[in-house]
Amino acid sequence: MYTAEFAYNNKVYTAMQISLFEANSRQNPRIGFKMRKKGKYAEAERIKAKVALIKAQGDMKKYADRKKGKEKEYWVDDFIMLSTKDIK
Repeated sequence: MYTAEFAYNNKVYTAMQISLFEANSRQNPRIGFKMRKKGKYAEAERIKAKVALIKAQGDMKKYADRKKGKEKEYWVDDFIMLSTKDIK
């Protein structure tokens, strides 16, 4: 149980380049031995994660829009056919 929880909390996400635990608490979860201190740039890391998330969001939108294709435009007085399959 603890191993799975540790692995989940310590996983580095590609969109943010840091773990969720680190994004939330500004430090990595304890692993039983003392790690090096990161220094005084914790806020810079948080900003870097935010920028990376915004970039990932833009990339996802770009690829989703590419698959979607162009939508058909309808105008007043256009004739269209509707399916009555789901009308009760």
